[in-house]
Amino acid sequence: MQDKNGIWYQMRILPYITQERQIDGATIIFIQINELKSLHLLHAGILDSSPNAIMALKAIRDQQEAITDFTISMVNRSGMELLGSTETSLYGNSLWKEYPSLLREGLFEQLVQVVETGVMLNVKQEIKYGKDPIWLHVVASKFDDGLVLTMQNITERKQNEQQLLLQQEEITASAARFRTMLEAVPHITWTNKQNGENNSFNEFWFKYTGLSPEESAGWGWEKAFHPADFKKLKPGYLASLQSGEVYSAEARILRKADNQYRWHLIKNVPLRDETGEIVLWVGTATDIQDQKDSEKANIKLGLSQQREIMKAILQAQEEERSRISEALHNGLGQILYAAKLNLDNLPLDKSGQKHMKEHIEQLLAQGIKITRNISYELTPSVLKEFGLKTAVEEIISMFSSPELSISSNISGFTKPVDYTTALSLYRIIQELLNNIVKHSGATEASVTLVRKKDTILLRVQDNGIGITKEEFNAKKGIGLSSIQNRVELLEGKMEIGCPGGGKGCVFEITCKV
Repeated sequence: MQDKNGIWYQMRILPYITQERQIDGATIIFIQINELKSLHLLHAGILDSSPNAIMALKAIRDQQEAITDFTISMVNRSGMELLGSTETSLYGNSLWKEYPSLLREGLFEQLVQVVETGVMLNVKQEIKYGKDPIWLHVVASKFDDGLVLTMQNITERKQNEQQLLLQQEEITASAARFRTMLEAVPHITWTNKQNGENNSFNEFWFKYTGLSPEESAGWGWEKAFHPADFKKLKPGYLASLQSGEVYSAEARILRKADNQYRWHLIKNVPLRDETGEIVLWVGTATDIQDQKDSEKANIKLGLSQQREIMKAILQAQEEERSRISEALHNGLGQILYAAKLNLDNLPLDKSGQKHMKEHIEQLLAQGIKITRNISYELTPSVLKEFGLKTAVEEIISMFSSPELSISSNISGFTKPVDYTTALSLYRIIQELLNNIVKHSGATEASVTLVRKKDTILLRVQDNGIGITKEEFNAKKGIGLSSIQNRVELLEGKMEIGCPGGGKGCVFEITCKV
């Protein structure tokens, strides 16, 4: 009982017995148990605040001292909720009689073992209790001739674990399907992390590159790529990992079977979860070497066809030049020469006619010379008769003058060059020297023509006014176009250095014989 101040007392009433052994009143004793009661209430509060069902069970034994049942001597609030009863109705009840479902599945025998051996019980067990079975985490410890039983309802946790297990099985199955798909693809495939390190490859990768799983791990896969290609693709690859964008590039990968680098189309695609976060990257490398070779062959065929067309055009031009040259030489040239012969035999009657005759002779001689020069320029017979070196030396001599000094360096032509190549080089030199004379204002020029094995280098340089690249493109007329066409016919390359500002021009052409 409590007093008005809330102090707990234990009251005892004892009979007052006289000397005659008669009861003559009562003696009331009050013992302060406030500390003990407070501690008891504290323990009860702690027990009731626990989310686990806690109960004390006392063993019931038969005449042979064997445990046949248990009675409930204490239960907390969570225990009452689990058993669906009040404290009053639970105390002293038989566990087998009132709650047989709790003791099935071998739990009773385990509780008996705790009491008999003192070994603590700690199990998770599914109990068929009520409509639906529940999972309990049961902990039992011996206490006097009984035990303290703690039960935690872990049904929800078990359901979550089961769901996670099913999800894990689905993920495992999905991963297996994904792996099978990667193996089924007839290309190199892999998966990589966000930092670019690869963590898996299909079997095709190892067979193709000859690298082992250990050699390929992390960044080891780069060893299979051509060093120059990997240097180019790495910045873009890392940038795509940061941006989350699909990466696509072309690079050469070593095929170990023949130790040849082959071109591949590289693709790296991010896989995202339901929140949009990237969880994995999947990459493929498709061999496109045959496609590259086919494209190269088509380009080569196209260029070959263009060169054949150009060759036919230039050949037609040369044939037309030859026809015109022959017409000039055999037609106009002969007429001019016949006129000169007739003029030489013409008698003079007056002194003034002599001066006129001399003037006409000069004009005829000049016309004959111009006709011969034009005929020579149209068809350089010296090229056919004496070869490229002599023809170039002669044309340099023709363009040289007191106003323009042209030096030359021609070497390596001990063996004859085919006429098409020789004619193209001759026409290029002819056109370049013609441009120098007409447009550059140069006082000095040089022609270098060198053959080394199967390569010919042509270099024509002057000290004229020069020309900028923009001016060169703007003034690119028939002559320069003809040069470009002949360079393409030779499958050569042309470099032009024309800085302008009086620094002259340099034309450098290389081609194969």
